[in-house]
Amino acid sequence: MFSLKPKEGTAAAAPTPAPLPPQNTNLLKGGIALALVLILGLGYNAYSTRTSLQDKIDTLEKQVADQADQMKDVKRHATDMASDINVMTKRVGVTAQELDASRKFAEKLKADEEKAKEQLASAMRLSPVEAECELVQIIPQVLKAHRPLMRSHQPSFEKRDHPVNPRH
Repeated sequence: MFSLKPKEGTAAAAPTPAPLPPQNTNLLKGGIALALVLILGLGYNAYSTRTSLQDKIDTLEKQVADQADQMKDVKRHATDMASDINVMTKRVGVTAQELDASRKFAEKLKADEEKAKEQLASAMRLSPVEAECELVQIIPQVLKAHRPLMRSHQPSFEKRDHPVNPRH
C-alpha cells in the first residue's frame, strides 16, 4: 500500500511542485465575457418575452371584462323585457293557454263552416225546383185595358189645356 505519510526516521524531501503550464489569460477573459454577454442576451430575451406576454394577457383580461359587462347588460335587458312582457300579459289578460284555446275554437268554427257549405251544396244538387202551377199569359189583356191617359213626355207650359197663372 501506498501512504502519503513520511516514514519515520528518514528525512523527507519535500517534493518539488511541477511547473505549471503557461496560462493564456486573454482567452479565459474572452470566454467569460462571451458567457456574460450570452447570459445578458438571454435575460433581455426573457424580459422582452415576459413584457410582450404581459401586454397580451392584459389585453385579454380587458376583453374578458368588457364581455362580462356586455353579458351583464344583456342579462339586465332580458330581465327588463321579461318583466315588461309579464306586465303586458297581465294587462291584456291573455295567456298562452287562452290563445291556444281560441285558436282551437277558430279551427272548429272553420271546420263547421266548411261542413255546412258542403251540406248546403249537396242539398242544392239533390232537390231541383219544380213548378207547382202553370204560368198564364195575361200581359196583353192588362196592357190594353189600362193604357196611359197621357203621353210619355210632358207638354211645355204654353201647350197645356189651362194657362199657368204668372202671378204678376
